[in-house]
Amino acid sequence: MAVALVLVLAVLAYGRSKTDESAGKTAVGTESAPVDTKPTPPATVDELIAQAPAAYAEDVKMLLISRHPQARRLASEAIAGAPSRDLKKIPEYLRDFARLELADDCDDKKAILKKFEAAEEVRALSGLKAIAGGQSDPCELRDELTRLIARFESGA
Repeated sequence: MAVALVLVLAVLAYGRSKTDESAGKTAVGTESAPVDTKPTPPATVDELIAQAPAAYAEDVKMLLISRHPQARRLASEAIAGAPSRDLKKIPEYLRDFARLELADDCDDKKAILKKFEAAEEVRALSGLKAIAGGQSDPCELRDELTRLIARFESGA
């Protein structure tokens, strides 16, 4: 019985792949089918951490999930102070997050948020939520953070 089920599934999968290949061909013969434009789900925090060098995993984790400003600041200092050979391997949005946390000037912070938005940097979502969940907001970024978080969550 199990062997028959496996054979049926194999035949269905084989037939589906042949159908999928021919579905993309048109009367001309070689044009591909339209690309699926559904947004991919955001990466998990673990997937984002894995994008950075292992030596910075804890710092990236703190930067992305900690609601404690001091923990994010220490993580940002570690990332910003990384040797250039390591810094090149850290994704740009994480380096930008470090700059956001370390910036004293509110306009600099707002510019980084605008950069995230312009680049549609959805990977920043976890970190934005962590910052928004914090208690202090001396630069009055809460409204901007809320708007950006909602935009990234909606996929717009």
